Amino acid sequence: MKENFEQSFDLLNPDDRITLVLTTLKNTANEIQNDWNSKDREEFIFNKITQLSFVKNGDFISKNKPIIKLIKSVYNSTNPKSFTTEKLNDVYEDINTNNIYVIREPFGNKASPDFLFITAKGIFGVEDKSSNSEKITFNTGTPGGNKFTMYYDRKSKTVYLISGKQWGWTQEIEDEFRQFTKDINNYASAEFNKKFGSRLKNMGYYARPMLTDKNKVKDIADKDENDVIEMLRKML
Repeated sequence: MKENFEQSFDLLNPDDRITLVLTTLKNTANEIQNDWNSKDREEFIFNKITQLSFVKNGDFISKNKPIIKLIKSVYNSTNPKSFTTEKLNDVYEDINTNNIYVIREPFGNKASPDFLFITAKGIFGVEDKSSNSEKITFNTGTPGGNKFTMYYDRKSKTVYLISGKQWGWTQEIEDEFRQFTKDINNYASAEFNKKFGSRLKNMGYYARPMLTDKNKVKDIADKDENDVIEMLRKML
């Protein structure tokens, strides 16, 4: 049985939607406080983006474990267009397939992305980052994949929207890095067991991946945000 979630709708052309989404995300810099932690900032961004008439709170989807599992597999694939609002309409009544549904931390608070957008054309993510150093650290995720990064520079109170291409992060590198982290974790786990396994009870070791970036975002960001716009054009 479908669940009933009544939604309003607003039919705008794709260019209008792109402009409104980009403007809303970037304008948050005018109101974000420098002492806010990441959760404060994420809550604020989420509230701002869902004020757009065609963007709806999709957190109710998080409660549906099979759907989230499917979405995760699509998000991590090379075909983010294979899950759309039409798929949501198979599960929930009164889903307006012309709207966009946004989920906060769809795969958990330690996993990327911070926001996941489901549209009539597919899914994409937005990763929220902030620092005083003008640089980004990716604690578990990467710059690549089906997402772009929204970086808040605390020094200049500027928001940058930047895709993995600005780092040179291609799909090929994304695939190789995933395998690299698996190989490193397997190696670290085996070495841990060699050294400590006989002396510890039921303990293992996990090598947490972390990417540290020596670039300043303002030096590599595309001021015209062409790659981000192109991603949105494919998805909105």
